[in-house]
Amino acid sequence: MVSAGRRLRGPPLDWSVRPKWLVAMRMVTFDQLMAMWAWDAIPNCPGRFKLSGGPTALLVSDLVGCDVELRTYSAPPARDTIFVAVLGDFGIISYRRADGLFVHTLNTPAGLQRKLLSLGITNQ
Repeated sequence: MVSAGRRLRGPPLDWSVRPKWLVAMRMVTFDQLMAMWAWDAIPNCPGRFKLSGGPTALLVSDLVGCDVELRTYSAPPARDTIFVAVLGDFGIISYRRADGLFVHTLNTPAGLQRKLLSLGITNQ
């Protein structure tokens, strides 16, 4: 397993110069993300996993390997800015702390739906 903040491969590719259809083909699966990074199960939250190693400067695009659509939210239950990337039937919910670092969570379909509802986010 790779520790948080470390890549399996070299630097990220510059997907900004690639056609959008090629970027879409590059989308990773839930299982690939689980294997590429070290994740810890969130206690009492089935289907939700936190990136190991604590807060990080890594962006969601660094985790996934390409640019993804992020929706930004400010929800009363959370003190941090929330970023949601829906990746097919699963997703990543990231929290940007006041210091600019991120806490990333990987979510199964059920875990994603449950957490978004608990945050009051219903328009995904």
